[in-house]
Amino acid sequence: MVTDLATVEAALRDEINRDPDVVAAPMADLRLFRRRSFAATGFVAFAISATVIGMISYLSLYVQNTLGYSPVQGGLRFLPLSLASFAVALLTGRLIGKVAMRVLLGLAMVAAAAGLASMAHLTATSTWLVLLPGFILAGIGLGVTSTGLASAALSAVEPAHAGMAAGLTNTLRQLGTATGVAVFGALYASRVTTATLHDLAGLPAPPGTVHRLAAAVASGAGTRVAAVVPPAARGAVTHAALAGTASGLNDVLLAAAAFAALGAIAGFAFGPDPARQPPPRPRAG
Repeated sequence: MVTDLATVEAALRDEINRDPDVVAAPMADLRLFRRRSFAATGFVAFAISATVIGMISYLSLYVQNTLGYSPVQGGLRFLPLSLASFAVALLTGRLIGKVAMRVLLGLAMVAAAAGLASMAHLTATSTWLVLLPGFILAGIGLGVTSTGLASAALSAVEPAHAGMAAGLTNTLRQLGTATGVAVFGALYASRVTTATLHDLAGLPAPPGTVHRLAAAVASGAGTRVAAVVPPAARGAVTHAALAGTASGLNDVLLAAAAFAALGAIAGFAFGPDPARQPPPRPRAG
């Protein structure tokens, strides 16, 4: 056992002497973000997840609890987004190497921003078809980035940092999803509560009851809150829930579209471009 340990230690020392980067390189070298191309790629990864993926949670609540579809029916209505993403991801794989990555990333975020903005005109009488063009455009943006981000991250760094760059990009996508759900969730709750209270202003009920109804709508209950009020008030409460949710969701979609537009600017301006990449640094020794 002692001999085996000594052999392992000797081999490790020899490996370190041959390549000091084996132990010197950190698992996540944040100095990679000093490169504008890699920083732009990371920002796009964060932005696409924060906006498109982050908004899916609240659009799903709207389709099910406000428009009244079952989980299966609601899932079928999200198929255009999934199919567009899948088809465009296959096409993007053929474009990599032929089109500059900064162009692909920029166009992806433009499609995402346009899709989110096109959905931001919901009303109390809207059907799910109002969301259809936005689903397709957002799916295009999601499809391009799902294939292109990994290649963009690798093209922005030297081959020695390829694994680290890919890991950081994936981490930023996860952080983007978590941040988008949290930030847009807070905005959604605030805007839907305010809009629903405005529409419930004429309801003959105590202020505390009205506030509880508005808070329930903002928590995602949608028109289902009408089931707990007297029959005479259900029509007014249902309309208030529809109008309040639509108005609040419009504000959140516009905010997400604005953030996606920032991602488009970053992708176009600073995304990876083979003509602008520095030559690989020689390895020590």
